[in-house]
Amino acid sequence: MSYNIALSSYTTDHVEILPNLMLDDHISMTISLENLTRSILPTSVIIDWGDTPPEVYDISNIYNSSNIILTSTSQPLLGTYTHEYFPSSYALYKSLFAQILVNYSNGNYCWFIIPIKIRTYDYFESIYDMTLINTNILPSERNLKEHQFITAVGGYSLETISN
Repeated sequence: MSYNIALSSYTTDHVEILPNLMLDDHISMTISLENLTRSILPTSVIIDWGDTPPEVYDISNIYNSSNIILTSTSQPLLGTYTHEYFPSSYALYKSLFAQILVNYSNGNYCWFIIPIKIRTYDYFESIYDMTLINTNILPSERNLKEHQFITAVGGYSLETISN
């Protein structure tokens, strides 16, 4: 699964908290900064995905040669960034915040905060319904019953024994 977000701002002085984002299980998120203002040169982009250390993209690391001239139309930092989110291994929900900070050469910044809640699939959602395909009554003193089921997702066979 994938989820795309396009952030936008017409100024270099902008702070925005986006609405809560509900994601299901393992997902790849792409954030596009292509709609941010291009009137002032961005000097760095810092992305904190919420579950890993922040990623820092600095203009001096991209262009370390003095003979390259940057203009408002050549802004390599205002592209797309992708991250994979994984569900919690122990809880039904995992809550975190993704934050994107774009610093500009005029001293201003754009800061976006995205509250994210990732829902972990439970056992039922991974197999969905089970269909009874066979029942055997075993000849024993307790008269045990053996039930055989097949799952709707994956077609796995499950067996249970009960009295």
